[in-house]
Amino acid sequence: MARKTPEQLQKIKEKHNVSQLYSWSKYNCYASDPYTYYLKYIKKIPEDRNDSIYGISGGYAHTILEKLYGNEIKYEDMINEYENALLDFYMSNLKYDRFNEEKNLLIAQKYEYCLKHFFKNHQQIKNKVLLEQFVLIWIGKFLFQGYIDFLHKEDDCYIITDWKTSSIYEGDKILKECGQLLLYAESLLQKGIPIENIKIRWAFLKYVTVENELANKNKNTRNISRDGIGKSLYLSLIHI
Repeated sequence: MARKTPEQLQKIKEKHNVSQLYSWSKYNCYASDPYTYYLKYIKKIPEDRNDSIYGISGGYAHTILEKLYGNEIKYEDMINEYENALLDFYMSNLKYDRFNEEKNLLIAQKYEYCLKHFFKNHQQIKNKVLLEQFVLIWIGKFLFQGYIDFLHKEDDCYIITDWKTSSIYEGDKILKECGQLLLYAESLLQKGIPIENIKIRWAFLKYVTVENELANKNKNTRNISRDGIGKSLYLSLIHI
């Protein structure tokens, strides 16, 4: 779905009698760092650098998945798309660590192996998928807008997925980062979908979930970095 134009957003504001539409990114920026909000959204000062390879690589990974589920490319084309993007990154001199070349190479080897493994082994969702679904959410007297990256339905359950190329969230990081997903879940609630029929989740591309059956017949589920699958499973076997 194409992004709303300024004219379309203005009509939405008029329809709902509000002077402003809020977004999660703006709200979160203000809540996390009001001074950065002031510089970015009030003074509109450009960032010193906006060429982080993590941000660009993550954005392109999203694009590849959108192309797959938008029927623009075939499954087997994903790895070629990613490897072509890597070539562009290298030609643009993008780095994972600009101050330590040895560390940069080690990070690149791990990070890129994990994403290549994902694009070769992704278990494609066969149900109909809605991409970039525009939603409006009332939070008190404030009207938020947003775009759900990836929404599909399994039986009676609506599943919102946020693809991530970052390290997996653990502990307090989960609570810190879940706000946008909760906001999007609220948009479905306000459409009349029961809360028990809504599932929100992150899909961390660098990791795979494995399940081991222990000697006592209990099951152990773990998230393993894709570059360490073999070693991790071997260690699991020798400790059973």
